[in-house]
Amino acid sequence: MKNIVLLGGSNSVMVNGLQKGLREYANVTNLALGGTTSLQNLYELKREKNQEAIQNADLIITESVINELDNHNIRENLSLDIIFKNLQFLYITLYKLKKPICILILPYRFKNYQIVINMHRFLANYYGLNIVDMQKHYQNNEIIQFGNKFGGHQLAVVNRNVGKEIAKNIDIFKISKKSLDINMPEFKIVTPENMQRNGNFKIFNPNNSMYNEIVYRLEKGNSLSFNDCDGYEIIGMHSWNLENSGEITKLGFGIATAHCASIHLRNKNNSIVKPTSKLNIFCEIQAEPKVDSNLIVKFNDENLDNTEFYVNSHLEKPYKIILSYFDLIAFFLCKPNSKMKLFDLSVIPTDIDIEIDKDIDRSYLIP
Repeated sequence: MKNIVLLGGSNSVMVNGLQKGLREYANVTNLALGGTTSLQNLYELKREKNQEAIQNADLIITESVINELDNHNIRENLSLDIIFKNLQFLYITLYKLKKPICILILPYRFKNYQIVINMHRFLANYYGLNIVDMQKHYQNNEIIQFGNKFGGHQLAVVNRNVGKEIAKNIDIFKISKKSLDINMPEFKIVTPENMQRNGNFKIFNPNNSMYNEIVYRLEKGNSLSFNDCDGYEIIGMHSWNLENSGEITKLGFGIATAHCASIHLRNKNNSIVKPTSKLNIFCEIQAEPKVDSNLIVKFNDENLDNTEFYVNSHLEKPYKIILSYFDLIAFFLCKPNSKMKLFDLSVIPTDIDIEIDKDIDRSYLIP
C-alpha cells in the first residue's frame, strides 16, 4: 500500500470521514488537529518526530479552508493578510519537498469565503500543486444549499468517499513541474525543554489514540525565556490545557472551550496576552513579536485583559472558568528572509473565482 500524510483540521480528524476513506487504499499518517489553520499544517511538516513519515509519503494532503474562515470570522478575527502569508509559507514548503501534493478545498460558505478559497487556488496554480476543489464542484452542480446544511463539519460519508477516490487514484497526483527560484524563511520549533526555565515546572505527557505530547505548566512563580533565537518572530503556539491533575479533560467540547487560561508574552515593546482552552490546540500569535533577550513567557497571573483571542476559547460564556495555570507544548518561530518575495492580497480577486489550471485539477475524482 502507498503512504499518505494527512494535514488538516477536524474534518480530517473525524473517525468516519476523510481519513477512513483514505485508509481503504493507503497507509495514513494523520497529523491533523481540530480548530487549526494552514500554520499548524506547516508546523507539523517541521516537527522532528514527523520527518520519517513525510520522507516516506507518496502523497501529502492538506486542507485548511474551513478553519481559516472560522478563525477569520469568529472571535479570533485572524486577518486576511496573516492567512495569505502563512498559506504562502505552507505551499512554498510543500513545493520544496518535491512530492505529490493534494490541496483539498472543502465546501464552506462564510464571510470572505471567495477570497480565502481563491488564495488556495492562486497558490496551487503558481506552485503547480494538485488540487481537488469541492467548493467549485458544489457550485457547478448547484448543490451549494446541500453543502450549507452541514456548516464547518461536512457530511462524513461525503468526505469518506472523496478520501477513497483520492487514495484509489493516488498515482494521478504528480510532483510539480514548476521550476521556481525561492528564498525560504527559516523556521524553528522551540519547546520549554530547550528554553531558559526560571522556577519549577510540572511536566505532563498527555496522550491518546492520535496525540502524544510533552506539556510544561506555566503558573504563578515560574517563567520562560528564549535561547539563541535572535532575529526570529513568534508566529504560532501549541498548547494543551489539562485538568489540574495533569489528565486530559473528559468535559464535552462546549464546556471545555469555556475553561480558559491566558499566556503572557512580555518585553520592552510588547505585552501580548492570549487565551486558549482545555483542548489540544495550535494557534497564531498575530502580533508576531520579535524574540530578544528581554522576552519573558509567563502565565497571566496578573489577570491582564487579553490582546488576542482564539476561536475555541469561549470567555463570553456565563459558565466560564479561568484556570490558574497555562499548559504549553511549543512555540513556532520564523526568521524572515529579505530576499523572499511574498504576494500581497491585491493579486487575489474578491468577486470572481480563480480558474484552476487543467493539468493540476483533480476535482473530477469527486464522486
